[in-house]
Amino acid sequence: MSGRPRQLHQVPPVLQGRQGRQGRHARQGRRALAVAAAATVVALTSCGTSNPTATPGPAVTATSGAGASSTSVRPSTSAPADGDSTDSTDSTDSTDSTGDDSSSTSRAPSDQTTSPRQPAPTGPVKAGPITVVTLGDSLTEGMGDDDGRGGYPVRLPDLLAARGRAGSNVVNVGHSGWDSQNLIEGQDPTPSELAEARTAIAEAQGAGRPVIALVLIGSNDLWYLYEYGAETGTDAEAERADLERYRANLRTIVSDLRTRGAQVVLAINDDQTRRQIVTDDAMRAAAFPATTREEVGQMSAQAHRYADVVREVAAENGALVADFLDSPIFSTRSMMADDGAHPNAAGYDQLAKDWMAAMDPLLG
Repeated sequence: MSGRPRQLHQVPPVLQGRQGRQGRHARQGRRALAVAAAATVVALTSCGTSNPTATPGPAVTATSGAGASSTSVRPSTSAPADGDSTDSTDSTDSTDSTGDDSSSTSRAPSDQTTSPRQPAPTGPVKAGPITVVTLGDSLTEGMGDDDGRGGYPVRLPDLLAARGRAGSNVVNVGHSGWDSQNLIEGQDPTPSELAEARTAIAEAQGAGRPVIALVLIGSNDLWYLYEYGAETGTDAEAERADLERYRANLRTIVSDLRTRGAQVVLAINDDQTRRQIVTDDAMRAAAFPATTREEVGQMSAQAHRYADVVREVAAENGALVADFLDSPIFSTRSMMADDGAHPNAAGYDQLAKDWMAAMDPLLG
């Protein structure tokens, strides 16, 4: 069944940077992972509050400290050396219980190591400066930030310094318009975010710094499913296949980052149907003309299924969860850019604070 045509010269703001969807519907094998300890979920359901419970163009390096300088730097895309020495990014001595079979996922990145390695135990990282690596789409790249700073990643160093982590740096590898498949595979000629993250992790470990990776991906997965699906609409089978693809991709992303020694905070995306670009019929019709009212309802339900997948994958890999599903940022006009799709400066200010709340269990 043919898909709905896509006019690349009319790419809406939320999808900018996307060029082609080759391989998006390819089926992936499911990884055989045992569910270990439950993930720690940080629920961010109201601005400025958190409730811990059990259940982004070029990369930018921003550094905390006096002056809080930031420089545009893209990490080398060459594969980092794969040493099996004891990880230096964690101060805990407990035995790891989140064993991972990193060779069993199909369509993994071609340079992914095939030698088994144990992820670092989940827990507070050692004192001192850290490296934070941010992976994701336009929300990570910082689209809509009207003060030109570059979204939430560049705001993190000052917040980390205030937590006693002066000198910490943030490496942002997010790309606007990318979905979870792009994050793994890249988009010619741009290398994958996962490859860049590996390099950043290796460099930080070489300097003796703990690494925390923040992953926020899935918004574009949803839009591509409904806006560019079958002409007759998106049916339950297409939604099931999409959910399996998303699950497999998150497993590849999180297990790769964990086995390389990073602590990981995996985010649940907001329900995009609450953004103005969807709630305003005129804006939705202009940006997403092929997405019907019925599919908007389907998208909301799928966003909740995505949330369940995030919790599942985090639990399997000993990662933390940042829950943005009901975050008021994306439905509060004063926190959103004029495009109705991305946060503005105020929204990114709050998003950075919410990420800090999510990282809290790791910061000690």
